[in-house]
Amino acid sequence: MMKKWMKTGALLGFLGFSSILGANETLAAGSNDCSGVTSQVDYEIHDIQGNGDTSTLEGQEVTTCGTVYAVHSNGYWIQDTTGDGDPSTSEGIYVYRSSGSGSIQVGDVIKQTATVKEYYGLTELSTYKSGNVIGTSQVPAATEITPSMSYGDLESLEGMRVTVKDATVVAGSNKYKDTYLVPGNVSSRVNRQDTTTPYFKVSDKLGNYISGASTFDTVQGDLTGPFDYSYDAYTLQWNAGTADVTDSGHTENAMAQDTSNELSVDTFNVENYFEVGSEVSPGDPGTKVTQEEFDTKTAKLSHAIRSNLGSPDILALQEVENNQVLDELVSKVSADGGPLYTPYLVEGNDGRGIDVAYLVKDGVNVQSVTQVGKNATTNESGCGPSGTNLLFSRPPLVLNIQTDDGTTISIINNHFKSKSGSDACRNAQADFVADTANDEAANGHEIIVTGDLNSYEDEQSVNTIETNANLSNVIYDIPAENRFSYIYTGKAQFLDHILVSGNLYNQMIDTDSAKINPDFAYSNESDATNALSVSDHDPLHAVFNYGTSY
Repeated sequence: MMKKWMKTGALLGFLGFSSILGANETLAAGSNDCSGVTSQVDYEIHDIQGNGDTSTLEGQEVTTCGTVYAVHSNGYWIQDTTGDGDPSTSEGIYVYRSSGSGSIQVGDVIKQTATVKEYYGLTELSTYKSGNVIGTSQVPAATEITPSMSYGDLESLEGMRVTVKDATVVAGSNKYKDTYLVPGNVSSRVNRQDTTTPYFKVSDKLGNYISGASTFDTVQGDLTGPFDYSYDAYTLQWNAGTADVTDSGHTENAMAQDTSNELSVDTFNVENYFEVGSEVSPGDPGTKVTQEEFDTKTAKLSHAIRSNLGSPDILALQEVENNQVLDELVSKVSADGGPLYTPYLVEGNDGRGIDVAYLVKDGVNVQSVTQVGKNATTNESGCGPSGTNLLFSRPPLVLNIQTDDGTTISIINNHFKSKSGSDACRNAQADFVADTANDEAANGHEIIVTGDLNSYEDEQSVNTIETNANLSNVIYDIPAENRFSYIYTGKAQFLDHILVSGNLYNQMIDTDSAKINPDFAYSNESDATNALSVSDHDPLHAVFNYGTSY
């Protein structure tokens, strides 16, 4: 995340002077022009915001002033319409008041006393008191977010009234009513390592939101509102203007059906595949899976397997509750005209009950299926189930198959500690998996390590498996336009991987990723006629020049 660098600039004069004051003293109030109204304040808004990312006044109580231009149930946004003329400093700020906005109205010029806080990246004023109304003013004109801006320019707009006239969607509208945009017309996504593209999201804090949009759709109009920061992303809270969304025609893609002299191996985190009556969030009856929800998800997964993945020989799955749901899926795929599959799942340790699993096409010569690491322990905290020292909540599942030429391939399916957990846990899990891969290789087996590793390709856990087990990551061979498996805060990235041993890599004839999920609107989730938005991850696909006997 790019946020967090120290502020400098306009505030330095104040800081240099105040350093000679006593620890509990403040600067004398001055007479200031507050949106055309004269009043005495400690700091103007641009002094609080500064020209960096975090306020140097954090934790201090300040008095400032500005025009109220938007009101929310837990506060309001104020902006000084006079300003300091410095484009690197924001003239707006959010005032958080848990008991609501009181009698404050849009157009009020207020004198506000509050404490400066950094709330998950947002510089705000926090108070239990409403501001004192000292006059009225016109709502400030909105500053336009343009394609000529860079990501670093967005901080100077935080808290201000902004507008965007033309933009491009870079991730499907999600379940949280967020849609990520880039100003102007673009033809590429924002990738994880991009530090310059001025991407942001449109959210629903003020009641309006974009729905049903997919990647590369275009948005035209004058979408206007406060410029906020929440959940690791700059956020336009839309409360004025229009947004006309034009469908780009961007569609899902499909993998080719492989032939009898090829072996296809896919990995797919299917996101919360639970049976009817199970609670996705244990203890929350509102997350209980209904029959309709289960039937729709099963139909969508069948569509994905048959139409988008080309009915792979081996499908490594993550986030599957139990064998019962796998049996239902196998039956649905067959009933829909797909091949027969044999499911494999061994229950693990996860508190929600999700496991890793396989679907193996009939005719593939399965030698064994073995869960490893269920009782493995670690000195790192929080890796396995709460209150234990276990290494894995979802232990790896090793599938051994034999090809027509007698080659044995060991496939190790994983679902590492979530990205919100510690790197140390994923690193320890990677050490275990690398050792497992080496044990299998010592028996003369070719190796595939796959699954949702919850790690980027340049992080230690993935590098450990590559280096210690001498494997190659096939994601680098995926076509550039499909080179991601997940989108987080509008940025395309890999959390899922397929790593293979040398002989397999040399025999790889195709690899790709089926684009069916984060590119498309969450509203597709309820449509049983296609695979779109059946999960939050895209599956990965690899094909090798090894014959199978089916």
